[in-house]
Amino acid sequence: MKAILLTLVVGLFSTQALAFNCHGTEPFWGAEVTDSMVTLEAVDKPEKQTYQIKNVEAAIGTPNVTAYSDSRGPVAVVKQASCSDGMSDDEFGQEVMIFTTDGVLYGCCGAAL
Repeated sequence: MKAILLTLVVGLFSTQALAFNCHGTEPFWGAEVTDSMVTLEAVDKPEKQTYQIKNVEAAIGTPNVTAYSDSRGPVAVVKQASCSDGMSDDEFGQEVMIFTTDGVLYGCCGAAL
């Protein structure tokens, strides 16, 4: 009975899209990365940048790296790894690289609640 209940609970949560709250420094920015959208806010930009995600794909050879792409190509790459933002003593469970028209941003993420 416990095994059946556990299977049902895992199945229920595995259909939910993962969401990550990410941030970086110099310049300061924040982003939410989900299976359907990447929303980026930067201190030096007046408007949010929103990217509609069309494809989510794990890297070949490792399930620890996931690419989030829109119709033009990769928008964000999230890697399961210990990450420090360099400004605090906080440790996060994911690293992220976000590709913008102005360059590539690097930062840390935690699972969104």
